[in-house]
Amino acid sequence: MKVLHVSWLKRSDGEPGGVEKFACYLERALTEAGHSCQVIAWSDFPNRGRCERLSNPDKALVLGSWAESELHFDIAVSDGYWGLGITQRKVVPVVHGTWAQFYLNMRSSPWTNAEVQAQHQAFTAPNVFPVACSPASARELERHHRRQPIRTILHGIDLDLFRPQKSSRADGRPIVLHAATNPKKGSDLMPAIARELGDSYRVEFLNAAVGEEAAAFQRGDIFLHPSRHEGNAYALLEAMGTGLPIVTTSVGLFESIAAGLVGPVLPIDATVSQWAEAVREAAVNSVAYGRAARATAKRMASFDHFRSEWVAFLEELS
Repeated sequence: MKVLHVSWLKRSDGEPGGVEKFACYLERALTEAGHSCQVIAWSDFPNRGRCERLSNPDKALVLGSWAESELHFDIAVSDGYWGLGITQRKVVPVVHGTWAQFYLNMRSSPWTNAEVQAQHQAFTAPNVFPVACSPASARELERHHRRQPIRTILHGIDLDLFRPQKSSRADGRPIVLHAATNPKKGSDLMPAIARELGDSYRVEFLNAAVGEEAAAFQRGDIFLHPSRHEGNAYALLEAMGTGLPIVTTSVGLFESIAAGLVGPVLPIDATVSQWAEAVREAAVNSVAYGRAARATAKRMASFDHFRSEWVAFLEELS
């Protein structure tokens, strides 16, 4: 079986995002099962220089059309609408959350947005078999696009790589890591949260390049992730695998994890003072939360489970 993964960006180009990690884990899973998986992105399109001004949905049409005519594969797995241009073969769009729910959570109207419309087309085309990456993403797919996923398959991570490994602290202050690169992830809140926590805590950006993520998480004591929308965030899975107490919002996979199990879970409109207090509470209960985080990662983010589920599904679909 030859599988093609299609997305905007890819990890081999130095992109560390969650979709790019998913593609690498899928490639590993299929290769270990004796299949092949080719990962392509917009950077692989030969004539991209002439098309850079296109919108991303139009780039998806161009990339998919080129892939279908030039590459050999049986099934395409895509990030959301990035398989739009593939019309003659089976496409599995992965629902890493929906743009419609993202805009609603960001207090914006979604339905005139081109990416929302492109996802609707991608999720409802006759040759597609959508797979959700969390129960929350499955609910979003049904709520906004009136389509149930064929499967819901949770992400898996390498738990031998992402494991607890504590080092001594020079000054004894807990290191609060975050991965907030934009307002969706809570970047607008971080300076104020750091000021509210004061000198008793070190609030630091994860700042991990491709391949450096495990070591970056292992230097921390708490992971703070005030995201306003997620599907199944790899940063949270990796932090839990590393045994870090989690302070986050009730979105994505954390709609399925009991509040207070691995750390405080707040609403997306929580105030700065509420976030700071949640970090302090996580620090007080860090041992219990850390153990529960590692156990939850083993239960909900096993690569072995991810591999068996995806391989079985794609074999059946082919």
